Amino acid sequence: MGAAWQRLMAHIGPAVAEAVSTSAGPIVEYRAGSGIGSTRLHERFPHADLIACEPDAIMRAVLFGRLGADARMRERVTVIPLPVAAEHAEELRAQLPAPGSVPVILVAHVLGILDADARGLLWQLIAESLTDSGIALITAGSPHADDPEDADAQTAPDAPQVFIEDITVGAHTVTGEYRRENGHMQVTYTQRDAAGAVLRQVATEPREITASLMIEDYRREAADHGLESQVVSGYILRLSRQPQ
Repeated sequence: MGAAWQRLMAHIGPAVAEAVSTSAGPIVEYRAGSGIGSTRLHERFPHADLIACEPDAIMRAVLFGRLGADARMRERVTVIPLPVAAEHAEELRAQLPAPGSVPVILVAHVLGILDADARGLLWQLIAESLTDSGIALITAGSPHADDPEDADAQTAPDAPQVFIEDITVGAHTVTGEYRRENGHMQVTYTQRDAAGAVLRQVATEPREITASLMIEDYRREAADHGLESQVVSGYILRLSRQPQ
């Protein structure tokens, strides 16, 4: 996933830089996961505040591990432990910035695990949150696809794929294994001491990845919620509010 984020930042970095230069509002990242993207964003935009929304407790634990290792990042990143889901919509709105105050929203490598209702709420939250000149950047390929820059990844066979990442906090190392197989995603986290002995291992239940729509389907959904869209580099959607 680190390599995927490096490629993604090469595509979106200039657009994010332009957007944050015109507004003092925060960058909002939905489904921030273990914090790889939050870290990349902080490295590139160290003076911007970030809001990282991540509902999964294990993912948040690793995200907080990254924050614990970087004092400057701790000062800039606020974590919201809520999903994009109808039953949490009002609570989520209460914790997000005021409507019309967010210059950049990022939704990366997760669109394929959101069902139609969750996507509808996502589009609605984006339309409510963005400033008049704000943008939302969304990857439209399959989550954890081998190469999300390849637009054909949306329709490629679901061959087994495993992605590994490590984060070191003090003397301990946490390894995340992301396994994508048979239309499901499972994440296993293993905590080891300095000698490599396993201290704890936790695995999530396999989660079904919804069938990826084509990028034009996502554009139509977004338009129904008052959002204009452009396709960036084949697999990235850039959304903005339609002029009133």
